[in-house]
Amino acid sequence: MSKEAFSFSDSLKVKDGNDNVIMTVKQPFKCKPWKVGYSGRSRIFYQGEDDDDDSQVAESKEKRCNLLEFFGQDEYEVDVEPNVDCLLVFAILVALDEMEEDKQ
Repeated sequence: MSKEAFSFSDSLKVKDGNDNVIMTVKQPFKCKPWKVGYSGRSRIFYQGEDDDDDSQVAESKEKRCNLLEFFGQDEYEVDVEPNVDCLLVFAILVALDEMEEDKQ
């Protein structure tokens, strides 16, 4: 995984062993002053390097207020299109969550 240095959407490229981009993950731009509903950890997954709506293959949102949060756990809603490697999407989410937790 490699982050793009200059991006307004917090983009991340996931590459295979041959350095080919297999998935692009972006955090959508949001300007929300109120902290209710979903957190800023929402992600949109695109097949390959494309980031248009036609190549979107998954989307995730972290619920901000949930019962598990009181016990230090996060809860996500994840929508994955058919015939997409959902284990890869989940692995990317775990890695991103760990990177986010390390910042705090």
